[in-house]
Amino acid sequence: MIIDRAPSHICDEVLESFIGNFMNISILPAGTTSFLQPLDISINKAFKTFIKEKYIKYCLENNVLFSKVHKADIINWVGQTWYDDNIITKDTIFKSFKVCGLSNKTNESEDNLIKYQNF
Repeated sequence: MIIDRAPSHICDEVLESFIGNFMNISILPAGTTSFLQPLDISINKAFKTFIKEKYIKYCLENNVLFSKVHKADIINWVGQTWYDDNIITKDTIFKSFKVCGLSNKTNESEDNLIKYQNF
């Protein structure tokens, strides 16, 4: 399991749970999440943009500014984002792992895809 240094990820309870389930843990060095985590590289931005657009539309339709949103609406938006192939495509997910160098061919033929080669 590869995790970043978020306090909730490296607290004793979580680390013990990994170890108790026979998982090896690698903790990313501080400041490297935006280079080494596929979600941060290419998926989170599209996801957040879609959710933000839904929230703005919700506020405009309900004539409110900075309104709380019902949990059911948020869950619906998350589902729409995940299952809409135009927002987060399978190709985007595959490429995000290659850009981080996590699923590239071992013969170095895809190393040019790595975003930060001189890390």
